Amino acid sequence: TSPSVNLEVASLDATGTTAIIRLTSKDLSVIDEQELSEIQFYNSDADGAHVSAYIKNIAAETYGRKGQLAFGVSTTNSTNAVEALRINENGNVGIGTTTPYTKLVVGSRGTAAATSILAYDGIAFDFYNDGPPYKRHGVIISQAADTSESVLDFNTKVASGTNSTKMTILGNGN
Repeated sequence: TSPSVNLEVASLDATGTTAIIRLTSKDLSVIDEQELSEIQFYNSDADGAHVSAYIKNIAAETYGRKGQLAFGVSTTNSTNAVEALRINENGNVGIGTTTPYTKLVVGSRGTAAATSILAYDGIAFDFYNDGPPYKRHGVIISQAADTSESVLDFNTKVASGTNSTKMTILGNGN
């Protein structure tokens, strides 16, 4: 009844009902990767008006029942936000990539010689080139040597295309 800010959403009574903001798309012809709704954080200053950050709901398949969240930020004071992080319909998180294929994928967009991707699937950190096609060129694996200690193996890919363990650290630090 008397908001303290420009927009305030409150439950209607004291029963603890959750306050909800709903953005609805009425598009009946949704396709994969279509943007369905968006919250923009807008800034207007001496450089002009820009979207400095956003959160988007993106369809993950036809009909839009499966959704993804994309988070964008502006990296300069005179450009609109661009996507920086995505959570896909499987809960995979991508930083610097729009296609996270495992639990965590961190992409680098440097020069062609320096591009790489770090992927974590809950067991290993894999290092890939920035494909496609993706080619693994290193891995750090965490595994139990027995029931009492863990092992970290540091592997690199050798000329024959197979992984070669270069260093192992046991649970006792050796």
